[in-house]
Amino acid sequence: MTRTRILILALFLFCGSFISLSQNTLKLTNKNNGKEILIKEGTRVGYFINGKSAIRTGDLNTISDSTLKINNDMIPIHNIKAIGLRKKGTAIYSIGLAAVSGCILGYSLGSTELSSGLKAVGLISSASLFTYSIHFGQKNTPKKLKKKWILTIVD
Repeated sequence: MTRTRILILALFLFCGSFISLSQNTLKLTNKNNGKEILIKEGTRVGYFINGKSAIRTGDLNTISDSTLKINNDMIPIHNIKAIGLRKKGTAIYSIGLAAVSGCILGYSLGSTELSSGLKAVGLISSASLFTYSIHFGQKNTPKKLKKKWILTIVD
């Protein structure tokens, strides 16, 4: 009985590896430094379409040679102006870090009880937190195609 279960488990794992290998992937390559970002099917993405100014978000369902299916909408690849990973909650996290850095900065500059050394530590820590919050928000923005990034489809 246990051999049968092991055989069935091995069969499911073997078939599952072929299913995961058949997924297409979008590869974004930076023209300046060669950095690559891989976006697989089922990933949450943010994108801009030519002629539209608002960002759209959704799950990337299907990747074909000429179209992307995002939230059951078929979008031709040539109509996409920018695309990138879009993780949930990053805007709140980024704004929260900026608010904490502002509080630290306000307290360290406004307090008369702190020594100059502690004020300098507060200034440096608030500046580094604010820089990290900006960087964290920038990582989550869609990458502009044709200007800085090249979009290719990888099997």
